[in-house]
Amino acid sequence: RERALSGLVFGRRARPASPALPHGPLLGWVGRAGQRVGQAAMVRPPEPSFIAQARAALDFSLNNLMWKQAIFFAERLVAECRAEETTYLLALAYFHNQDHERARWHLQGNKLPEARYLLATCCFLLRRWEEAEDALLPGPSMASAGGLADIVNGAAGLFLLGQIKEKQSKSDHAIECYAKCLELSPFMWEAYERWSWLILGSPSPSKSSTASLAASTFTDERLAHSAAAATTAAHGGTSSLATAAAAGGAVLYSTGTPGAAQAANGTLSRSGYDAGSPTAGGARSQNAPPRNEREPAVHGSRKDRRAAEQLRQGFGGPGGGGSGGGPGRGEAKDFGSLSSRRQGASVGSSVGGGGSSGEGGGGGSADSGADLTLAQLLQKLGLALHALHDFRGGQTLQLLGSLPRRHYETGYVLDLVGLCHFEAADYKKAEQVFQQVFHSEPQRVEGLEIYSSTLWHLKKDIELGFLAQQVLQGNRLNPQVWCVVGNCFSLQKEHDTAIKFFKRAIQVDPSFTYAFTLCGHEFVANEKFDKAIPMYQQALSIDPRHYNAWWGLGNIYHRQEEHENAERHFLKALEINRSNSVLRCYLGMVLDALDKPLDALANFELACQGEPPNGMAYFHKACVLMNLERFEEALVDLKKVRCLAPKEACVHFQLGKVYMRLQRDKKALQHFNIAMDLNRDSKDLHTIKTHIERLNVRDVKDADPLELATAGWRGGGHGGGGSAHFDRLEQQHFLPAAGAAPASQVHVQLSGGSSGSPPHRHHAGGTRGASPAAAAAARQPPPMDALQTPARGGGTSSAYGPPSGGPGGS
Repeated sequence: RERALSGLVFGRRARPASPALPHGPLLGWVGRAGQRVGQAAMVRPPEPSFIAQARAALDFSLNNLMWKQAIFFAERLVAECRAEETTYLLALAYFHNQDHERARWHLQGNKLPEARYLLATCCFLLRRWEEAEDALLPGPSMASAGGLADIVNGAAGLFLLGQIKEKQSKSDHAIECYAKCLELSPFMWEAYERWSWLILGSPSPSKSSTASLAASTFTDERLAHSAAAATTAAHGGTSSLATAAAAGGAVLYSTGTPGAAQAANGTLSRSGYDAGSPTAGGARSQNAPPRNEREPAVHGSRKDRRAAEQLRQGFGGPGGGGSGGGPGRGEAKDFGSLSSRRQGASVGSSVGGGGSSGEGGGGGSADSGADLTLAQLLQKLGLALHALHDFRGGQTLQLLGSLPRRHYETGYVLDLVGLCHFEAADYKKAEQVFQQVFHSEPQRVEGLEIYSSTLWHLKKDIELGFLAQQVLQGNRLNPQVWCVVGNCFSLQKEHDTAIKFFKRAIQVDPSFTYAFTLCGHEFVANEKFDKAIPMYQQALSIDPRHYNAWWGLGNIYHRQEEHENAERHFLKALEINRSNSVLRCYLGMVLDALDKPLDALANFELACQGEPPNGMAYFHKACVLMNLERFEEALVDLKKVRCLAPKEACVHFQLGKVYMRLQRDKKALQHFNIAMDLNRDSKDLHTIKTHIERLNVRDVKDADPLELATAGWRGGGHGGGGSAHFDRLEQQHFLPAAGAAPASQVHVQLSGGSSGSPPHRHHAGGTRGASPAAAAAARQPPPMDALQTPARGGGTSSAYGPPSGGPGGS
C-alpha cells in the first residue's frame, strides 16, 4: 500500500518501503505522505517567468502608490519563493500601507541590510527604541571604535540612530551620530538641523563654536562627489529580473551594499526608503501624491528644457520601473515647472526690487542668483539656522535676506523669518509673514502653532477663529492643528476647553514640546500649579533647551514665593537664551525679593539695554533705586516708562512718590490725581488719597515705596478693558502696535522658543507664548494697561503689580 501511494503522489516508480517506516493505519500513512508532498513543493524551484511577472506587478503597484495591490503581489512572491528578499518586499508594501506592526513582524530575523533598516524604521514609529537600536547596530553595543561605521544604510541609518538616542535622552550620543552622518553625506540636512540645536546645549565649551560646520560640510566638492556616488549606485546595482529568476528565483536583486536593493530598482529607491525615512517629528505621510501629479507642466526656456532632458536621461531611465506613465516624464515636467517658476521669481525680483529682510519689508535678494550653487545655498541656510538656534534673530534675518527671492519666498525660509519676528516680539511683522505662507501653501502645517500664538498675542480673535476652521478641514493628525484650536479657545478665556485641545495635540504627537508648554500655561491660568508643573517638566524631558518651560517653572515658584527655586530656574533659562531682556527682569525681581538689590539692579540695567525699550525693566529698576534712596536716578527711569505707557496708573503713582520725596509737592499732587483718574480699584484709591494727605503732613514718614507696585496694586487702565496679563513666557516688551493703537491690542511678553514666553509679573500670573528671544518690538509705545499679554496664566495683573481677580479673570 505504501509503494502504491508513493507512486501515485510523486508520479514515478515507487521504491521499497523503508524498514524504519512505522506500520499503522492507512490514514497515518496518507498524512505522512502529505507532509512529504509539502516538503517536495517547498524545494521545487520557482518558475522564472512567474517571479519576473510578479515582481513587475509589484513595481507597477509601488510606482502608482497602490499599496494594497502591492501587498497582494508581494504575498504572491512570498508564496512562490519564500526568502529574505521576498519577505522584505512584503514588509515594504505593508510599511507603505501604514501597517507598521505587520511590517515589523515580517522583518523579524531578516539579515538583509535593507530589511534591518526598515525594521528599525518600523520600531522607531512604534516607539520601540531599544529594538530599533538593535536592528541598526552591528553588535550588542556600539562602544567599539568602529561601531558607528558599521551602521546599516550608512548616513540614513546614522540619522535614524541619532533620533533614537534623542528619544532615549542621550544627547551626547545623538550629537555624535549626527556629526558622523554629515561626514558620510552632505545631503543629510535634517541631521544638520538636529545637530545645530543639540550642540548648543552641550556642556563642552569646545563644541560651542560651531558656526563653521556648515561651511565645511556643504561644499561643492563634497556635494558633487556624493551625487556621483548616488548616480553610480543607482546604475550599477540594476539586475535583470529574468536572469535572477532563471538563476533560481532566490536572488531578486543585488544586496552587496546597504541600500543596494533600492538602488537596483529606481522605483523602490523613490517610493521605498526615501518616503519611509522618519523625520524629527515622525514618519512622513506616504499618501501624498508626487509633485508631478500636483503641478501642471509649464514649459521653460530652451536652456532649461535641455537641462531637464539631461536630468531625465541621467536619472530617470533605469529607475523608471514598470509604470507606463513614466516617472521620468513626470520628473521632467516638474523640472520644467520649476524652471518657469524660477524665471517668474527672477522677473518679479527685478521689477519689485529687493531689500534685506533684516530691514523689515520684503526680504530676499533682488539679484536673480543665477550663479548660486546648492552648496552656497546650504551654507547660508545652515548659518542662518544656527544663529536662530542660538537666539540671534538679527543675524538670522540678515543671512536669510541675502538669499535669492525665489528661495526666500518658500515656506521653509518664510517660517524662519516669521519665527525671528515672533521671538523679537514684533507680532505685526510676524503676522504678515505667516499670512504670506498660509496663502501660498494653505495645507502647510509647519509653523501654524507660532502663527496662532501671534494672533493670540495680537488678540485677533476673529482671524484666529477663521484660521482654526480652515486648518480643521485639513489633516487632523498634526499637533499643530490642535494647538491652533487650543489657542483660539484660550483667547476666549475658555481655559478648560483649551486644555482639552492641547492634550489632543499631545496625544497625536507625544514628542511635540510646544503643546506641553501651552497646556502648562492654561493650568497656570486656572491657578492649578500642581498640574502645570508636570507639563513643564515633561516639556523639558523632551527638549532640555526649551527655555520657555524653564521660565514657566520659575514663574510658578516666584508666585509661590519660593524665590531660591525661582532664581535657579530663571538662571537656567538665561543660560539658553542670553539675549532675552524679560528673563533678566524676572531674575532681577527674584533677586530683589531675596534682598539683593545691587544684583537686581545690575540685571535690570542689562535688560534696559535691549531693543526695543523694555518698560518693565525701567520700572523695576526705578523701584530698586527708590529703595536705595537714589531718587533722581529713579525719576529719570520713571519718565521713560511714562513715555512708553502714559496711561498706566501705577507709573503715575510712583512718579508722585518720587516727587514727594524730592520735595516737589506740586508735581507729586499732579501725578497722584492722574493715577486716581486712571485707577478704578477702591482699595488703590484709598492708598492714593492717603499719600495726597501726606503732602500736607511732611513730618510723617513715607511708607514703603513699592507699596503699590508689589502689594496689591490692581490698576487696570484706561479704556483697555482690564489690566495686563503676564501668563505666557513671551516677552516683556512694550510692543508698539504698528499702526496704532488701541491699548487693548498691545501686549507685553517675553518671546520664547517654540512655546511659552515670559511676561511680567511682580507676583503675577504667567504668560504663555511661543517664541524664543525677546527682542525688537515696535516703534510706538503703547499705554501701560495695553500691556496685555494673552493671558495663559491665572488672573490678571497690572503691568507692574500682582495679579488681580480670580483664576482666568480678565
